[in-house]
Amino acid sequence: MEGRIRRVAGTPQRDAAGPRASRGLAVAIVLGLLAAPVALAGAGVVWLGPAHTGWILWPSGAASSLGAGTIRTAILAVVASVLLSERRWWAAGYVLASSTLVHVASRVGKRFWSRSRPLDPQTGWALPRFVVIAVLVGVLIVGLAVVTDRRRSAWWLLPFCWGAAVVVDQLARLIPVAPGSDSFPSGHASNTMAIALAVAMVAVGSPRLRLLAEGAAGFAVLVGISRLTLGFHRPIEVLGGWAIALAITVGLRQLVGADRLSGPSSSSVSKERAV
Repeated sequence: MEGRIRRVAGTPQRDAAGPRASRGLAVAIVLGLLAAPVALAGAGVVWLGPAHTGWILWPSGAASSLGAGTIRTAILAVVASVLLSERRWWAAGYVLASSTLVHVASRVGKRFWSRSRPLDPQTGWALPRFVVIAVLVGVLIVGLAVVTDRRRSAWWLLPFCWGAAVVVDQLARLIPVAPGSDSFPSGHASNTMAIALAVAMVAVGSPRLRLLAEGAAGFAVLVGISRLTLGFHRPIEVLGGWAIALAITVGLRQLVGADRLSGPSSSSVSKERAV
């Protein structure tokens, strides 16, 4: 009887929290869109000026290296496996589908526009391969710990999702793009922002995912700015990548439905952990 009262009492609380979370997400997206041009304008000054030397290139090279496919697919696999361990099938499928569609759209855009790269990109500031591999291993270990903490028998979800993410990423790369004419849109910017926005869409009801969404959004902005400071892209190309990610993630969310992407209520999570 007591359990029934808790569930009935918890239902209105979840219903009331849903609109508040949606409004908060909408406000965050709007504020991000307003702040992004300001950040890009500052980075554009660096990109246009004689600043291809100095301290700014070291963190830019690190952010750009970590925003490539190796780390991105690992983060995507961690998010999907956490959602699957919570039996949020629609949310996991949404995150994987959003990332895949954005990657494909970015490749198609590069092929369609065939925009040439800036004249003097800085190519010597990437992280060493062993550092990228170390970060990759760290991401997978942390992800495995989170998944097994949620559901110990679900350890296999992470390698499964990682393998699927890598395969899909490689399939998207089969879309031919002419070397040197692949500047618009920025693939680094679109792909990292796609993960950040997709996680934000499904983070309602999961404090861990909310924290990951905030970190992913900040990292996506840093990756976009790093592509400018290294001279690989122009500001409009980074903005174009972010716009593609926003359009696809929001459009797919509307198609799937926000109710299917929302997390479980706190009462149901507590009951499941108790069992």
